[in-house]
Formats: sequence, structure tokens, C-alpha cells
Amino acid sequence: MPLHIRRMLDGGDRHKSKPREKRHGVVLQARMRVDSGWGDACILNLSTRGLLVYSTSGANPGAYVEVRRGQQVIVARVVWRENQRMGLCSQDCLQIEQVVSGSQLPALQLGPQRFPIERRRHRREHEKSRTQARAMEFISIAIIGATLASAAYATVQESLSTPMARVAAALHPR
Repeated sequence: MPLHIRRMLDGGDRHKSKPREKRHGVVLQARMRVDSGWGDACILNLSTRGLLVYSTSGANPGAYVEVRRGQQVIVARVVWRENQRMGLCSQDCLQIEQVVSGSQLPALQLGPQRFPIERRRHRREHEKSRTQARAMEFISIAIIGATLASAAYATVQESLSTPMARVAAALHPR
């Protein structure tokens, strides 16, 4: 039997195709950021160069996304998409054990959220933000007040300069 027929029968030339990297089947909750914002995602399998994700976000093939699971941040490109499942190719080599053992997130919610999920590495310090906002508000009010006071001074000075000059001339005749 000719070689090309034998290759067709047993699935093609195995020497030319790259062997597929081992996938680790998991079900992990995560957050995923696409152009339209943050949303829930579920990681279905992992390899060192990519992952399979279930998400209702509208990421199309070629788009870059950010997947967060606990302290892990994965930046990846969408390679393919079929319904809500998408294959992502990561920019960096993934440490599978670290992604799997990431801190636990609340259960995956595809409907409305009952409580917020913090997507940053460190929580915001609300009191610091409030203090900075108050300081900026005070400074902007002070600048607006000074501008209005200067305008009022200039207007009063201009309107009273002619009558005051007449009074001064009447009191001190030459």
C-alpha cells in the first residue's frame, strides 16, 4: 500500500503535527475583563500555554482578555470561540498549581450579583480616597472663590474709579 494512502487511513502525517500539550480538567471560578468590562468566567481546563474558559462575555477571536483568579492574573488572546466557550492562549507560561490553588472566590453567578467581587490585587482604601476627594474639592472651591473675588474687585474698582476721581478733584482744587 502506498505511503500517502497509509497516512490518510491512520490520521495523517504524525511527524509533521505538533503533539498536543496535556490539558488539566478543572472547574474554577474566575473574573474576566474584556473591552465591555468585567464579568464572571469559569475555567474548564488548563495547560501551560492556554486555557478553556466558559463566559458570557462578548470577546471575539483575536481580542485580548484578562482573567483573574485570586492573586493570579492571566493576560491571554482569544484564539477561538464557540457559543460561551472560548480557547485562550496566554502571553506567559502558566503555573497550573498556582492557578488551581488561588484564593477561593464566591460561587460563579451568571445572573445578577448579590455581593461585589473585588477585582484588584489589593482592596481600595476608601478612607484615603475620601480624604483625597475632600482635599481636591476644597482646593477647587478655594480657586473658584478667589477667581470670583478678583472679578468682583476689578468690577467695583472700575465702576468707582471715575466718581472717586471727581470727588478727589473737588476736594483738592488746584
